[in-house]
Amino acid sequence: MPDGSGVGPPKKSGAPRRVARRVGGFLYRRDGDRWEWSDPVARIHGYPPGTIVPTTELFVSHRHPDDRHHVDRTLEVIRTCGGSFSSRHRIADTQGATHSVAVVGDRLVDGTGEVIGSSRFYVDVTDTLGKAVRESVNELVADIASPCGDRAGQGHADARLRDTSGPGFRCPHLAFAGNERESA
Repeated sequence: MPDGSGVGPPKKSGAPRRVARRVGGFLYRRDGDRWEWSDPVARIHGYPPGTIVPTTELFVSHRHPDDRHHVDRTLEVIRTCGGSFSSRHRIADTQGATHSVAVVGDRLVDGTGEVIGSSRFYVDVTDTLGKAVRESVNELVADIASPCGDRAGQGHADARLRDTSGPGFRCPHLAFAGNERESA
């Protein structure tokens, strides 16, 4: 508690709380095909903590259709062999929002050294990937637009994500098949 001098314990940043929502753990046991999810993993899938019992069927129901083959292969390895693995794929939460996740697993062994499952971490990298993609696209478009002689593409900075099919956007360096127009 502050003592009136303006000096007190440091205020807590919101960063650890945000990280805690994006990173969680899981445990898979081959015996009985049993899963355990931490509260953050449940939240990533769209469930309030403690409201569901994760199953293989539930896990499979959340995979993104375009990542089905990859997720199915990874799941088969986890269920039959155990062992270490990593995967980056997408899931759909209960509201239909898509999350990009990185999952890293290690083998879970019993006292005799026999592999009995997998455990480790889920990381929701959706925000990180979205920001990286936006930055990469903006840099690439600025590089492409820079030969237009407009202070290294700065004049096109606002136009880079704008519809270029209408009048007023003419740059011969951006012509490509299906986008041919005569420069005025």
